[in-house]
Amino acid sequence: MDYKKYVGQLAETELFELAQIWKKLNLEWQLCSGLTVKVQNHAEWKAYNDIFVDREYDLPIEHALGARHNPDTFTFLDLGANVGFFTLRTVDLLLSKTPAIDFYGVLVEGSPSVYEELKQRIDQELQLNGKLSVINGLIGDREGVGEIFETAFHITNSLFTRNASRHSSQVPYVDLNALYANEAQIDLLKSDIQGSEQRLLENYHGDLLKKVRCGIFELHHDVCDPDRCLEILREEFANHKPLKLKTSHLSNLSVHFFWRS
Repeated sequence: MDYKKYVGQLAETELFELAQIWKKLNLEWQLCSGLTVKVQNHAEWKAYNDIFVDREYDLPIEHALGARHNPDTFTFLDLGANVGFFTLRTVDLLLSKTPAIDFYGVLVEGSPSVYEELKQRIDQELQLNGKLSVINGLIGDREGVGEIFETAFHITNSLFTRNASRHSSQVPYVDLNALYANEAQIDLLKSDIQGSEQRLLENYHGDLLKKVRCGIFELHHDVCDPDRCLEILREEFANHKPLKLKTSHLSNLSVHFFWRS
């Protein structure tokens, strides 16, 4: 079933009823690290399977942990954090493999409604207290305000889904250079920003990207130029491993791991 198309045809009352069914299921799982993963809708079920079942990001996360710039700490930047599954997986692996080291992460989420849910979930995890900063903002430009379009299938919220959206919000852009002005290195960056990745790469080529030791970049081929994105990334990083290529009537995307050493 084309779930996104199905949901797009539902009335507001039907959408509300569907959301309530998912919440009543109260699906959650405590990881070995003690962190809890909650799944409250179909979009999160898909993301959960990608990250925790198929473990799509495990290889770059584990590499980044081993190649961190400081043996006593680990830093990461999660762009397009959604409800925090990538961050939870990163910290889960960190606590399992290197429990003695400190860590600090920055999570940026563009959707105001998803940001509120993300912040609530992070605040409930005592092991993450004081370890993360959660920011509501857009990524790509260094200044200004953009319009993000939101749907029930919230893992695809973006600046480019106007036709599928029932709601939009004006959200300011985050200046990552200012955010990391006093930081020398970022051990791991994950970018899943639904088409804004080309603007990110073009605007931070040569400065912020120079601080990144390992990076995971999801490229959305229908709304960015993947060849241009890969050209920039190959100029920045010495090593590259494609992780995923998905071509279908629903989405055309690829996921890439880049690292320095």
